[in-house]
Amino acid sequence: MEALMSSLTGAQVLLIVALQILFLETVQYFQKQQPIERILSAQHALVRWGAYYALLANILLFGAFEQTTFIYFQF
Repeated sequence: MEALMSSLTGAQVLLIVALQILFLETVQYFQKQQPIERILSAQHALVRWGAYYALLANILLFGAFEQTTFIYFQF
């Protein structure tokens, strides 16, 4: 995973970040109308499970899993 992220250029990282923000804003927009759980439960099982797997892949690809010290212990 680290090799994948280190091989990306600055423009590619910027595109990924922009798409992530766009996704979050889209979810927020739809949640103003009704809860996302209700929206997903109304969808076909294939769409619903596709969204679940996409969320899981997103967490696994872009999550921060390395062990670091808590930043406030420095103060």
